[in-house]
Amino acid sequence: MAVFEESEGKKDIQIASYYQRDYVGLGLLSNLFQITIAYFIILAAIIIYQLDFLIEHFDELNYAALAAGLIIAWFLMVGIYSVIVFTIRRIKYARAKRKVEDYYEDLTDLYEQLSEEKRRGGVNSYE
Repeated sequence: MAVFEESEGKKDIQIASYYQRDYVGLGLLSNLFQITIAYFIILAAIIIYQLDFLIEHFDELNYAALAAGLIIAWFLMVGIYSVIVFTIRRIKYARAKRKVEDYYEDLTDLYEQLSEEKRRGGVNSYE
């Protein structure tokens, strides 16, 4: 149990301290910011790569359709990654909650064993 507390359990206990809705919601909010930043970085790279074309055809471009396409692409990216993050966070939360519940059951069993031994007079080192 001490190994659990010091290694993987530390993270699981932290995850299980949240409500599932809060843990998933924080993940989705973080995802929104990260995807938006990544989207703008990718968009900047594409613009830099296609800068010659954009300058040559500046007057011919349909900016309304281009803006609509960029917005739709952003919504698609956010939507796809949000579904992925939602699924992963729910699974991660369920596993952590299960491990922490098992850990607390083991702690309760240990406490009961020590209490029983103490009542019998077998454990004096804990006083």
